[in-house]
Amino acid sequence: MASVLVTFFLLIMFSSIGILICEQQNPGSKIKTAEDAIWWSVATIATVGYGDMYPVTTEGRCIAMLLMIAGVGMFGVVSGIVASTLMGQQKKEPGDKKEIMEWLKRMEAKIDALKKDKESEN
Repeated sequence: MASVLVTFFLLIMFSSIGILICEQQNPGSKIKTAEDAIWWSVATIATVGYGDMYPVTTEGRCIAMLLMIAGVGMFGVVSGIVASTLMGQQKKEPGDKKEIMEWLKRMEAKIDALKKDKESEN
C-alpha cells in the first residue's frame, strides 16, 4: 500500500510540473500557477474532471491522457488490495516439492496402517 501511495504522490507531482511547463506560457490556458497545476492533477488522477482547469496544448493533453489512464489503473490496484484484505488469507496449499512429499509420506503411512488393521481383522 505504501508503494501505491508513493506512486500516487509521484504521479501528481510530475504531472503538475509537466502541465505547468506546457500550459503556463499559453495565453488561452487556465493553468497558470503551481497551485492550479496541483489542483488539476489531483482532479484528473481521480477522474473527477471538474472542468474548471483543463489543458489546451497538445503536450498538456498528452499528459492528461497518461494521467487519466494511470489514475484508473492505480484506483484498480487500490480496490484490489482492499478486496484481498477484506477476503483474508486463504488456507495455504502445499506449494513446494518438499511439502508435497511429506504429505504423501503421511498418507502412505495412514494407508499402510489401514491395510494392517484390515489384515489383522481377517
